[in-house]
Amino acid sequence: MVPGGGAAWRKKVRRHGPVVLLVLGLLLLLTLAALGYVVYYELHVRLRRHHAPQIVVVHAPPPLASNDRVTPAEAAHALDHVSSSSEAQAISSIVLVTRFFGSDADYSRFLKFLQRVQHMVNDIVILVNHQQDRSGASKALKAEFGHAMSGVHVLDLMDWEGVTGPLNASIKYIESTIWPTPKHVLFASPEVEFLSKDLRALYNAMDGGTLVAGALMPGHANPTTLTRSSSSEADAQIGESSLLSRAPLSGDTSPWNTFALWDFGKLRRTLFPGIADEQSPPGMEEIGAIAAHFASDPSGSRAKLLIPTSRNKQVVWNTDQLDGDRLTNHKEKIRSKNARAKNILAAMNSSGVSVDFVYI
Repeated sequence: MVPGGGAAWRKKVRRHGPVVLLVLGLLLLLTLAALGYVVYYELHVRLRRHHAPQIVVVHAPPPLASNDRVTPAEAAHALDHVSSSSEAQAISSIVLVTRFFGSDADYSRFLKFLQRVQHMVNDIVILVNHQQDRSGASKALKAEFGHAMSGVHVLDLMDWEGVTGPLNASIKYIESTIWPTPKHVLFASPEVEFLSKDLRALYNAMDGGTLVAGALMPGHANPTTLTRSSSSEADAQIGESSLLSRAPLSGDTSPWNTFALWDFGKLRRTLFPGIADEQSPPGMEEIGAIAAHFASDPSGSRAKLLIPTSRNKQVVWNTDQLDGDRLTNHKEKIRSKNARAKNILAAMNSSGVSVDFVYI
């Protein structure tokens, strides 16, 4: 034994002991913090997965002017209920994707849209066109919904390329960020007033063989006026009327992303083909996606258009909110839908694709 060795060791302990204890204490704190985060994350996921989401209170828009009125959709909102708990859980797991750019007045209307729909789904992905927005929406939305439990995701897109770029960016974001991965994704324009029953109708139309289901919108073809063709199947019986149940895919028979529910697992395999961006004006991205899936899996790629049999089942599309260039562009898009769809189908060498009409 080295003389004085014990004393030297005790001296080192007295000198370095506090440092060692401090390091051990820090390691313990880091371990506890990591465990706490894991527990928080698990609870967060379980709550989001198994319970209806909490309504997030947003700043109210400016008071309504005296000449404004409550719409029928808003009046019916209080009476609208989801039918069963299992169905409610399935529907709430849908991810809603929408877009925004515009003025301060547009932003106030957009907040109203969020107030209407945020109780229906767990997650909302908002695509903000940074170049065209004049309201500072991205910063305002992040400030309003930045907390972890809001379920609102703001994608501030600096480069808004065509129509497929932003939509495909949302799909990739959902795939990499939102867990559990959703079974369905809903694309909806903020000008559309829909209720839980409307979302439920789309959900009920989605079976294993369905790629997309959308609602009949102003500008769609009226099924009662379409000419029956060789691609038509047995007619649907509504009361004493026999109505067409299937028609060829075209610009005015296809579901539109104005309000359409997609099978996310299928859609993420192809995304929206970029050929839609080559059209004038760019758009009709739904046609390319449907045609691409039909080419590889005809029986698993059905497209459905939901036809209301009464006025109270009609989804409201408030295009009267549009003005100036946006209104002009909207009218041109509606007018050219068939021509653009025809161009896309021809470029993809696609034929024999049809749309099922579902009467609700």
